[in-house]
Amino acid sequence: MGEYSVAVQLDNEKEEGYMQKVIDDIDAAWEQEILDRILAVEGGTAEDIDYDEAMKMILADKSVTTK
Repeated sequence: MGEYSVAVQLDNEKEEGYMQKVIDDIDAAWEQEILDRILAVEGGTAEDIDYDEAMKMILADKSVTTK
């Protein structure tokens, strides 16, 4: 294996490691967002809304409000 091949392999490994970290960070952020939303509903600082009703309002270009 030549020097160039080793260098390319190391660069690829660094990039793969970096991309895995990005994916892990995104997953962690989504998990935290979902948890925050659940806790807000359970804690009474936010209310859940019916998905179908919200979609109807969005598609009708109306303001979405909670019940």
